[in-house]
Amino acid sequence: MKDKYAIKRLIILANSIQPGGRCVAGICTETKEWIRPVAKPPGHAVPNVSSVVGLQLLDIVDVPLIGERPKPPDRYQRENWFVDSWDWNVVGRCSIKDALGLCETRDIVLHTDNDRVDPSYLDSIPQSKWKSLQLIKSNVSFDRDYWNSTRWRATFKDGFGKQIYLKVTDPVISAKLDRGEDVSQRCLLTISLPGPWAPPDGSQPERCYKLVAGVVEL
Repeated sequence: MKDKYAIKRLIILANSIQPGGRCVAGICTETKEWIRPVAKPPGHAVPNVSSVVGLQLLDIVDVPLIGERPKPPDRYQRENWFVDSWDWNVVGRCSIKDALGLCETRDIVLHTDNDRVDPSYLDSIPQSKWKSLQLIKSNVSFDRDYWNSTRWRATFKDGFGKQIYLKVTDPVISAKLDRGEDVSQRCLLTISLPGPWAPPDGSQPERCYKLVAGVVEL
């Protein structure tokens, strides 16, 4: 029997590159809650199909989702929902004004005042408090990644003046920067928190490193 599914209408705020495909996320127009559509295991990456690759930030899209979430929730990503199909339908565009109304305070960006979150902290709080997506408005500068010159990093300050330096995985803004084009310093940033990662050499413990998964210039 086919799993029950539901159409969720999302304002797309991230369509970024990740190993194996894409990480797509948006805010539901009805509930104003974040949803990250994911493929069923063994991998959660959304494949590079035309209906996904062509999506632009602020597109309003009807996404068929299976009526269930990963159980137990994916590590620290309680916004994940399983995708029913890749027949996604763009039904409109969200205005900048409406997108600004979706921004959250940037006093604390995804739990901490730096670029990472220790799993031990997330394990110490209820799953209902897990948060892996946040939309903020900020002044930002973009520079080549100190550790990988083919990538870009975004630097901005949280509401307490703490400077945060994050890898950019938004392919559109990265391509624009590669071409040497001007990018606005005032942006909406979608900050995403992937699952835990550690260097293969074992030199550091597992941590969840924040990413800039979406950039909308203002």
